[in-house]
Amino acid sequence: MHLNLIRQIAWSFSTSTGLEYSDLYSEGCLCWLENEHLWNKSKGKITTFMWWIIQSGLKNFVAKQNKYKAPLKELTSTSDKPMMYIPYLEKLSFEAVFIAKLVIKNPECYLYTSKKEAIKTIEKCLISRGWEKERINEGFKQLENSF
Repeated sequence: MHLNLIRQIAWSFSTSTGLEYSDLYSEGCLCWLENEHLWNKSKGKITTFMWWIIQSGLKNFVAKQNKYKAPLKELTSTSDKPMMYIPYLEKLSFEAVFIAKLVIKNPECYLYTSKKEAIKTIEKCLISRGWEKERINEGFKQLENSF
């Protein structure tokens, strides 16, 4: 296996994207291992094929990493920001209040996204915190019914 080629590609991605070199190197190795069987000797050198496979895989990896990077960073830091008192929230369940506070504390995460994308971002954040899908849906239902 041509590890130096994988290292070189991962390093170039690391310097241009700011992502961790070790993550990119690991992803590059996985891309190669998953696609190694597709190489056809008659169509060119193995290093040329590796370069295309790893470049493509790392581009997809970087896109996935950047897709929710800013909103998730904002959502995880909600405890630092002061929360204004809103009496209306007292009538809602804990789940609904928590979801509402995420949106109120981080409006910039949702202003330029569709409702569907905003819901997906919130769901992803809450699932990463250990919430079950049913609990999240109940919170959203109560918020929708109360407005």
